[in-house]
Amino acid sequence: MRILVAAPANPVSTSAYYVRALRRTHEVRTCGPALDDAMLSQWGQWERHHELKRDEAGQDDKIGLLRRLVRPCDIPMPWGCVDTEHIPLDGWQPELVIWIDAGGEFTLAHPDALGCPSVCIMGDTHTDDTWRLPYAANFDHVFLQFNREHVARYWDSCPHVSWLPAACDPEIHCHAPVDKAYDVVFIGQTMREWHPDRVRLLELLRASFDVRVDSRIMEEMALLHSRGRIVFNRSLAGDLNMRVPEALASGSLLLTDRLGPESGMDQLYSDREDLVLYDEDNLEETVRYYLANEAEREAIAEHGRDTALAWHTYDHRVEQMMDEVFPAALEPAPLPVVVTGRRALVFNWHEPYICLLAATGYEFDVAPPECDQDRPWRESYRALPDNVSPVSFTKAQTLAQQGAYDIVICLTLQDVETVQAWPGPRLYIVLNMLGTESGMQGAEKEAYKQQLLPLFADVDVAFSSEKKRREWGWDALVVSHGIDPDDYGPYTGEVARVLRVGNGLRERDYMQGWSIQEEILAGLPSTIIGTNPDLDSRPATDPADMKRQYSTHRVLLSTLSDEHEDGYNLAVLEAMASGMPVVCLANSSTPIIDGVNGFVSPDLAYLKLCLVKLLRDQDLAKELGARGRETVAEHFHISDCAAGWERVFTACIERSR
Repeated sequence: MRILVAAPANPVSTSAYYVRALRRTHEVRTCGPALDDAMLSQWGQWERHHELKRDEAGQDDKIGLLRRLVRPCDIPMPWGCVDTEHIPLDGWQPELVIWIDAGGEFTLAHPDALGCPSVCIMGDTHTDDTWRLPYAANFDHVFLQFNREHVARYWDSCPHVSWLPAACDPEIHCHAPVDKAYDVVFIGQTMREWHPDRVRLLELLRASFDVRVDSRIMEEMALLHSRGRIVFNRSLAGDLNMRVPEALASGSLLLTDRLGPESGMDQLYSDREDLVLYDEDNLEETVRYYLANEAEREAIAEHGRDTALAWHTYDHRVEQMMDEVFPAALEPAPLPVVVTGRRALVFNWHEPYICLLAATGYEFDVAPPECDQDRPWRESYRALPDNVSPVSFTKAQTLAQQGAYDIVICLTLQDVETVQAWPGPRLYIVLNMLGTESGMQGAEKEAYKQQLLPLFADVDVAFSSEKKRREWGWDALVVSHGIDPDDYGPYTGEVARVLRVGNGLRERDYMQGWSIQEEILAGLPSTIIGTNPDLDSRPATDPADMKRQYSTHRVLLSTLSDEHEDGYNLAVLEAMASGMPVVCLANSSTPIIDGVNGFVSPDLAYLKLCLVKLLRDQDLAKELGARGRETVAEHFHISDCAAGWERVFTACIERSR
């Protein structure tokens, strides 16, 4: 792909690292100004005001080296705001434009003028958002690097906003096989005016330990990091800064301040496994402990380096960015529908499940339920099948009274109450456990079931699983969920994160096991897809986006309650059909066999170990996922599901004659 990157030429900038990563797989041209003598001289003056550094620190090791290494962009441009229409491309047409934040001194006007998607990679939102927020609105996609909690600020003005955390470049931020020479190393800014807390804590450490504070860049920075037994970090304003992955990649123990959960720190790194988090009241004690316990210190340092190189390089960030900007390439062709000439009505509670029913080939009208007549068909959940037509509740009621439908299908007990007086065959598909339905009403199960019996004098019943049928205790047909495996995958597992899928996870904790997930996932990287306004979550933008999450994330975690749910739902089966491994809480109806096509156990500690194992071993994930895909093809194929519902519909229609 032809990519234009707009940023000042600076060999130690985020843009330089992204350009290196992008050029491994794409044709890249850079445009922008270059660091000049005036700017470097100003930086040199600031260096002289840094605390705790040796005299002239940074003047040659940093500023002098920068002067020697800086190279102009492929397309040199002046400082200031540059209109993309005025960039001399000489007939070269980019397919993607990326502006990378290096401050407000170089910006793009009209980034959409080149007729291709535009991306903004935003940096220091924790220092100055006043110009960044309105500026970002000019781009199709915005990625924030250092403050995940700021993503919500951009939602109102930007169509697509995501967190793209800081990363490392393994060729630059590398481990040097040298002897340790210092207790604690810190490389970075120490101007008291800008970083008063950082300077104060470094002074505290210097009073008791051998602390080296310096200004270095690139491989020289990595060398000094490698010389330290401990690399110290203190954020400026809750930012998950570049020093975290860069220091980890050096192979020395990183000691960094504990950030709030909104930062996303615990989704990327585990305390005392990848790095060590400190609070101000235990800083000296923590340093003293890890200096005295070399084996433990070096084990954490090694694990942290492995984590950084496996999950947090600029190559990984480029993959994430490209997947989000160009998701449509993974959308498969729709499943063909065979029309039978029969017509059905179903109420719109569950778009994915209605699509399963549509695989029968019936012509479906889908109407909003009586209690929510403005409810639309949500294309973000499923595209509307060719044989499904939305109608209003009033029109559906009129057509039903006229005998236009061969069968009316109810997915909730509210629907059953709605159609009590309607003519013709009516079918209730039971999607919930009896205990779940009775629990929502605060009633005892058997008493609640007896209370419902009058509703089914003229309404047939079928179940979506054998487990539900057994609990309800009614003699009726069962049709399991169905998936077309050819509609999912291929699985890559390239995103080493745990995927969680569900709506209202916290509110439905008793069913979906939200609190159990939180206990299992403490310290592990995870992504939540679904409508969960009170969580760090987002719904899928469309079905292709959801399939992409299954294909690219490493593993799905399922904690469905054995009391209230089957051991699978559509999300679990879709993940398996994608070739994605599933780790799940023990459930009497799970399709997962421990160690064969996934992992399953009632032991939460064991489940966490399984997740860690899969996050570290992509080949194992592919092996288990492939067997899971075979399980879906054999036991949950869409053709079996469609044939089963065809039999149920036919039996219901025949009984009503």
